[in-house]
Amino acid sequence: MSLHSMSLHSDADESALLTVEGAGHRYGQQFGCQDVSFDLWPGEVLAIVGESGSGKSTLLGMLSQRLTTDEGTIRYRPADSSGITATAGAVDLASLSERDIRRLWRTEWGFVHQNAADGLRMHISAGGNICEPLMANGARHYGQLRAQAEHWLERVEIPSHRIDDTPATFSGGMRQRLQIARNLVFAPRLVFMDEPTSGLDVSVQARLLDLIRSLVADLGLSVIIVTHDLAVARLISHRTLVMKDGVVIESGLTDRVLDDPQAAYTQLLVSSILQG
Repeated sequence: MSLHSMSLHSDADESALLTVEGAGHRYGQQFGCQDVSFDLWPGEVLAIVGESGSGKSTLLGMLSQRLTTDEGTIRYRPADSSGITATAGAVDLASLSERDIRRLWRTEWGFVHQNAADGLRMHISAGGNICEPLMANGARHYGQLRAQAEHWLERVEIPSHRIDDTPATFSGGMRQRLQIARNLVFAPRLVFMDEPTSGLDVSVQARLLDLIRSLVADLGLSVIIVTHDLAVARLISHRTLVMKDGVVIESGLTDRVLDDPQAAYTQLLVSSILQG
């Protein structure tokens, strides 16, 4: 069964994990993205695609609360154990305090940066990078922490004997896999990814995408991934949003969007890939 033929949610699901309605972010008088609406369901992978300057990174920043929501709403359904008060199961992210947003980052959200150095502590050991999120959530037992670090190194295909080496000594692909381990070790519910394969060799990209796809399926993660590469969207996402000039011009199941694009811009993107 292909990724795209799997059922994303059932009637038994309470609601979407993330609900975005008419949301936008403004830079001065200019909107970086505007009037964006979609639902993200538990276990779903959503790709946001478009050329440089299309607004996809602005949208990711707004969804992840790194940028303000200047119009519309973004509602998130936190875990019952989060301690965050939610009306009807969901909360308007713009209404949360900085403390609550930090709590979500510590317990429910991950962010995989395009440049792994932005998401790692480069001069702390690989094991320390993985254990740091666990310690932020109260873990203190050294033996258990080291065992978790070894487990996650193996899970992201880094030899466990590199546990005491720093990311500064790792290759680009290894750094990105370590960043993924750091983001998944505390079992988040939602992971944001910003061009995670950009700048890597093609063979390294393919290995990383296979790893992301298997981890997402094994852990039942919800993921929002920004990419300019339609092949990345096809390989790992269920649904795709296509952006141009700050607005979503097409959206739908990834196979449908890429095999039967309706918008002229999407047709151009797909044809350029085919010709390239």
